[in-house]
Amino acid sequence: MSYVLILMFEYHRYQSDAVIRVYADNHLVDEINLTDDIKLKCKNRNSTPLTTMRQGPKNLSHVCFMPEKLFMFEINDNHLNDRIRIEIKNNHNNYTNGFMTKFSYVNFHYVMLMPKCLLELKNWMPLKRFNSVVSPRNIVKYYPRRGPVYEDIIFESNTNPWEGDFLFHRRGGSFSVDVPLHKKHGLVHLAKPVPGKISINYDAVRILHWFKQLNTTT
Repeated sequence: MSYVLILMFEYHRYQSDAVIRVYADNHLVDEINLTDDIKLKCKNRNSTPLTTMRQGPKNLSHVCFMPEKLFMFEINDNHLNDRIRIEIKNNHNNYTNGFMTKFSYVNFHYVMLMPKCLLELKNWMPLKRFNSVVSPRNIVKYYPRRGPVYEDIIFESNTNPWEGDFLFHRRGGSFSVDVPLHKKHGLVHLAKPVPGKISINYDAVRILHWFKQLNTTT
């Protein structure tokens, strides 16, 4: 079975390009040279083919802000036995005499792993029966997970320790993140699934729709 790894992040460039390398186990999946800023854009949550599905609490905002670029990588499951590793080379700043006012950074919003079959809209429809009420903040109970939490990751840096959560954390400098892989119900999961029922993360299908990646062969 093939899986799709999705990365979405903000990026602020300063002086030179950052480089991101993605590994599945010890297999190099791809290398990305970030030549331009990646900014946020506003999207309407209800402008998708699944607007008839549960949209969340009535007081949930109908718009969201997300990075303007989507990075997708197809990975065969024979490379998904141990971990996903993301390496960032990004030591670009104006550090002088103990002071720094400008630096390049990345800020991850989504790191999702899901079967390639979910690139077809029809395969989302049977999942409606798993759509129970879960707090929007409790991201670990959704599949595919929006991304790992701090407790999931193995972090390495030559500069300073990670402070704060993994997602929505502006981070400069060079570092690497290992996310352990687990299997449950025949599927590969980023990080260990929580016990009990898992609800469906419809952000995934919205993102695929917005970036025109549903029902395509690419």
